Amino acid sequence: MKKRNFAKLLCVLLMPILLLSCSMVPPHQAPPDITEAETAPPIERKPLGKNIVCAGDDMTFGSTPTLFSYPILLQKYLGDDYTVTNCSGIHFGYIGKDQYKTYKNTGEFLFGMSQNPDTVIILLGTYDIGRYGIYFWDKNKDQFESAVRELVGLYQALETDPGIYLCSPPCRYDDPSYNSILKNEMIPILQKVAEDMGCVYLDLYTPTEGKPELYMDCFNLNLSTEGEVFLARTIHDYIIQDIPAEQTAAGADA
Repeated sequence: MKKRNFAKLLCVLLMPILLLSCSMVPPHQAPPDITEAETAPPIERKPLGKNIVCAGDDMTFGSTPTLFSYPILLQKYLGDDYTVTNCSGIHFGYIGKDQYKTYKNTGEFLFGMSQNPDTVIILLGTYDIGRYGIYFWDKNKDQFESAVRELVGLYQALETDPGIYLCSPPCRYDDPSYNSILKNEMIPILQKVAEDMGCVYLDLYTPTEGKPELYMDCFNLNLSTEGEVFLARTIHDYIIQDIPAEQTAAGADA
C-alpha cells in the first residue's frame, strides 16, 4: 500500500517537470518554401526589322560576295519585303592587330551605320583567334570583351534602336586548338555581353560542329556552297521567330 501511495506521489511530483519540458520543445515547423534560384530576366527580343545589316568578316563576306553569301541567300529566303545589306569584308575582327583590321574602323562598318538598320546581325571573332596556325588570341583576349561591348554600343546608339543578334563564330577545322579557345574562352564572353547589353545570342558553333564539309578549304575559312546555304538557313530559321505575328498573317494572306 505504501508502495502504491509512493508511486502516486512520484507521478504528482514529476508531472510538472514533464509538462515544462514539453513546453520547451519547439513546435513542428513546416519546411520553408523552396524557391527557384534567382535568374536574370530573359532578353526581350525585338521584332525583326525590315532593314537588316549583316556585319562581319569572311564568314559574312562570302565565297562569292555579290553572288553567293549568307546575306544574299538570307535576302532570298526573307523575300522582297526585307532589305538585307552585306556590310562585311575579309580579315576583320573586333580588334585590329597587325594582320587584320578592327571592324569598327572600316568603311564597311560606316556604310552599315549609314543604312539606319532596324536589325543588325554581327558575326565576328574568327580573326581575333588566329589564322594559319598563328595565334592572335593571347594578345587580344584582354581587350576582346570591351571591343565587343563598344561595337554593340555603337549600333544601339542609332536612332533606329536596332535589334541585335550577336553570333558566335562557326566551328573551325583548320586547327582543333582554335575550337578550344572558341568554346572555353570566346563564346562565354559573347554570351555575357549579349545578356548584359540586351542582345540576342545566336549560336553558330553548335550547328556547324562535326560538319567539315561546309568548308571548301579549311585553311582559308571559306564556306562551300553547301556551307553558305547551311549558314543562311540556320540564321534565317532563328531570326524569323521574331517576325511580328501580324506580318506573318499578312504574308500568309497575300
